[in-house]
Amino acid sequence: MDLSPLFSLSFWFSLQQNALSPGFARAFFILFALIVIVGAVIRLMSRQKKEDRYTTRLYRKAAAVGITMGLLGLVWLFFAFEEVYLFGARFWFLIWLVGLATWIGFVVQFGKKRIPELRKEDAHLAEANKFLPKKKKRN
Repeated sequence: MDLSPLFSLSFWFSLQQNALSPGFARAFFILFALIVIVGAVIRLMSRQKKEDRYTTRLYRKAAAVGITMGLLGLVWLFFAFEEVYLFGARFWFLIWLVGLATWIGFVVQFGKKRIPELRKEDAHLAEANKFLPKKKKRN
């Protein structure tokens, strides 16, 4: 199997459509469908678990990545399978990969950097507000 076309710009940016082989079409479908399913499962997990609100936000961001990018991948696969001139081009897959990597990077950055900062802010607020009067509870 010759992989040299994969390293050629003319392969990726050509608008001439070549039909996807049945094996590649099936593999892409399984990949994109799994991404959608994983995103949906993460979304359901974020609704079930009542952890702190920042972990829930992290789960929702991860679910949004999975569902959105999986559906976009399925749309691209449809256009590529039907050999649509512009929308089925291979460079959309490269754009999809860059978008997926960037979005995952933002979610990881939120989880690793932003969540600890937000938790520290909450601790400072709780410390500052502990002496403030609270509303009376009605019976």
